[in-house]
Amino acid sequence: MNVGTPPVRSGIMEHRRLGPSGSVVSAVSCGNSITQRGQVVEDATIGCAHAALDAGITTLDTAGVGIRPRS
Repeated sequence: MNVGTPPVRSGIMEHRRLGPSGSVVSAVSCGNSITQRGQVVEDATIGCAHAALDAGITTLDTAGVGIRPRS
């Protein structure tokens, strides 16, 4: 682990090194599980993804944990 490694900035978003792999990820992530499985209309889902990318977010959490299917 690179302890003490300064964060990297790309525009307004701060990015950090992730463990010993050297991968760089945004300090803020976008959790988008609510946009999966038809819970939100497709246009809104696409809009959320574009807004996150436009803000410099490169870490997208797509885990579907905790999502219950609609009855």
